[in-house]
Amino acid sequence: MTIEYETSDFLTASVLLMQKHPILSTDTSNPRRVVFVFEDSPRLQQNLTQLKRGELRCDPSDFWAAERRAKQLIYEGERL
Repeated sequence: MTIEYETSDFLTASVLLMQKHPILSTDTSNPRRVVFVFEDSPRLQQNLTQLKRGELRCDPSDFWAAERRAKQLIYEGERL
């Protein structure tokens, strides 16, 4: 059984994608909100804590690439 972490926050999803956390799916059933579903893990929880504390550092180009990937996932979900 896979434990899941869900977020509708675009920036959080982008950070998790940048950190290479496995994404299981996107839920685009609500036209006003997309839910990103990630596989939960201790490392994911650690990254979330670091993000909330302002301790997570990244290369801007890596973050922009992750944002583009998150947008792709949204648009792919809309076409299904």
